[in-house]
Amino acid sequence: MSAKHWGITQLYKKFFEEQTTQLFKLPAQLDRQVMPAYGFIDSDDILAKVLEFNLELAEKDKRGEPVVGPCVPTD
Repeated sequence: MSAKHWGITQLYKKFFEEQTTQLFKLPAQLDRQVMPAYGFIDSDDILAKVLEFNLELAEKDKRGEPVVGPCVPTD
């Protein structure tokens, strides 16, 4: 990137939409691994679920309850 004088924006513009690149494939791979950790499924409205989850954790934090992150799925 330094040799081409590129920033992250140029990198994404060049490679994010090319389906054969790792940069295109990585977000889908990440989704497949992260979604089960949060109990999400493909048909979920992810933004709504994340907001709901965030509000729930904020309430727990307000009450002084421990907030524990997701764990690795066991199934």
